[in-house]
Amino acid sequence: MCSIVGGLVFSERMHNVLMRAWCEAASRGRDGSGYVQLAMDGEVHLDFPEWCPSLPAGELVLGHHRAAPTNENRATPEKARQPMEVDGTWLIHNGTVANDHDLRTYQCPQQVDSAALVELLAPLRHLTAPGVAEALSSVQGSYALAVARPEEGALVLAANWKPLYYTVSDSGEMVFASEASMLESEDNNWRIRSVGPYEVQKFAYTGRGVQPVGYPVGTAPYTGVGRVAVVHSGGMDSTVAATFLHRQGYGVTLVHVRYGCHAQERELEAVKGVADYLGVDYCVLDLGTVFEGVSALTRPVDALAGGVESSEWAHEWVPARNLVLMAHVVAWAEANGYDHVALGTNLEEAGNHPDNEPEFINRMNAALPYATHPESCVTLLNPVGRYMKHEIAYYGEKEGAPLHLSWSCYHGREKPCGQCGSCYKRQQAYRMAGMVDPQEYEQPWEG
Repeated sequence: MCSIVGGLVFSERMHNVLMRAWCEAASRGRDGSGYVQLAMDGEVHLDFPEWCPSLPAGELVLGHHRAAPTNENRATPEKARQPMEVDGTWLIHNGTVANDHDLRTYQCPQQVDSAALVELLAPLRHLTAPGVAEALSSVQGSYALAVARPEEGALVLAANWKPLYYTVSDSGEMVFASEASMLESEDNNWRIRSVGPYEVQKFAYTGRGVQPVGYPVGTAPYTGVGRVAVVHSGGMDSTVAATFLHRQGYGVTLVHVRYGCHAQERELEAVKGVADYLGVDYCVLDLGTVFEGVSALTRPVDALAGGVESSEWAHEWVPARNLVLMAHVVAWAEANGYDHVALGTNLEEAGNHPDNEPEFINRMNAALPYATHPESCVTLLNPVGRYMKHEIAYYGEKEGAPLHLSWSCYHGREKPCGQCGSCYKRQQAYRMAGMVDPQEYEQPWEG
């Protein structure tokens, strides 16, 4: 799609950042370029250059490089150009507006769907972050936009899943662009910030620079307590996670993913037992042969590290398992109208499993707005992500989690072996918590 770029600059240093961003932004659109200079004295200079203009400093600049979509191939270049203006409100937009015909007033002469946005925002009495957010909630489509009203000294940046970044210097100058790399240069050592998914950020600008006003305002659907698909292995961590969420009022469904591990039949029995105990639904997804033979947990030879050795290093690592499981369950959750997906990752196993580190959940959550439909807005929950194993055992028992029905062992025998790394960690967790493990083991761990 298109690219947008602009800023308010006074120094040669930030002017160079703006110029570099303008040139780099052309990589996202080669079907026409345009920019407007909005001077402090009210003078407006609008230009549609063939290539790179000599952008001045000391004025607010809004620039746009167009990538013409197939559905707008009939619009003439003159009727497709940006920036756009209605009653002193200027706008540049990257994205697609699907319901533009419902929103348009045709005050703007342009014939492309972006015109609906400037017509939507121009009637606002003031450009405020909440006001812009409320107006954009009626938009069906994608957007990263900048809207400015010189008479107010107001600049607003907004995005849903389209990218938008900005940097503000210590002297109050700013430059924004569609990609972070467009703002990176030797002339800029200030922090590059993102206008996150479904955020609106307002800046007030004067002859002395810009100042952020207020906080980002979300326009995504409400994502509080709702329906949650819990990725459930049958083990202790996911059982406690499911119990916590159930007690908090979430509509819980246990989602078990079969991937061919040795204990998969015992795990499924545990999932069914936990679901019945909590009075919640469960479902089973099957990954088939994705992980066949790639881990000690899935190889035909039943050779597993045991005890302390297994607890200190991920000898049973399944390549990218949590990422793959999360992706499958997120897709299932989105398809079935769930608000959240929860994993039983925990702080202790973050020491040797990178996909248990809370930062993994944070980064995946940041990616999900770009991976799911905007009306779905699935988010990840991490109920026990900051708990150690002994804390999970302690709080799980206190909360009444059916840990007596869970299965932690890597083997699929009649009873848990008591010697594998997972059995070892569970037994030690209960000892540290000062509680009695309700499971019976073939050979309890001694030591």
